[in-house]
Amino acid sequence: MLDAIVVLNAGSSSLKFSVFTPRDGSFELIARGQAEGLYTAPRFVARDGSGNRLGRRASATRLPA
Repeated sequence: MLDAIVVLNAGSSSLKFSVFTPRDGSFELIARGQAEGLYTAPRFVARDGSGNRLGRRASATRLPA
């Protein structure tokens, strides 16, 4: 099992996250990303600790208000 700390920041129309793992007495960023446009056209992106894209999704459909 991997020990990890997940940090969430919830805004009015977005959710941002970071995932850290303990390493050598400190913490290493292993992933970060966000979901935005939660009430309009949702988009999601995730990147690893080096900034390489892990995944991306976007909805072409606008959600009803």
